[in-house]
Amino acid sequence: TGPAESGIRLRFAGSVGEVARALAATGLTQVPVTGGDGPVTVQARVAGSLDAPDIAADVEVGTGTVTLVDLPAVSDVHLRSHIEGGWLELRDAGARYQGATFTADGRVPLRFFGVTVPGADTGADVGNGSLHGRVIGVTARVLQPFIDPATVEALSGSLDATVNVEAPSLDLAALRGDAQIDRLDLRVADLPVTQRTPTRIVARDGFARVEAWDWAGQGATLG
Repeated sequence: TGPAESGIRLRFAGSVGEVARALAATGLTQVPVTGGDGPVTVQARVAGSLDAPDIAADVEVGTGTVTLVDLPAVSDVHLRSHIEGGWLELRDAGARYQGATFTADGRVPLRFFGVTVPGADTGADVGNGSLHGRVIGVTARVLQPFIDPATVEALSGSLDATVNVEAPSLDLAALRGDAQIDRLDLRVADLPVTQRTPTRIVARDGFARVEAWDWAGQGATLG
């Protein structure tokens, strides 16, 4: 084929369980994943040189389930991502855990992982990685594996929240963004708790600051 089509083309098709077992065998990750089901497809083209590889790839995880160590399974797992031009783009990702729905999208420059791509823009502003996430319907069930059952029984209701962050590197001190509780419907021991304004925490300059917190219950407020 012509020079425009030169390079190595790879295609992998497997399952979530196979990928989880392979990652566990490498010892590169401590994520407590023991297996799962659902299709995983990777299509990639690698050109350039070893010092400056030119990588383009699509990674898709079809709707499936991930099994965790000593934790409830994560269901409805799906993901679509693309790698090209020095960027890892998370186009769509989502899952359900203990009744809560999680979704996310974002993009990260490959230079975060020490990969240099010819012609990629590494400007301080243009090269920031970003992540946008949303969670809907979080209840006390999410906390069941981590706190006393009596405490879980005393909590009812649910909340929705969003997270928007960006950073020029993987250094947590460089993180900028905010986390916001968009909706709060909470009862503690049958006493209702509401928020008068969306609760918002802002991260900047190495600190997380409470920018808005105004909760009200029967005869009491927390701000």
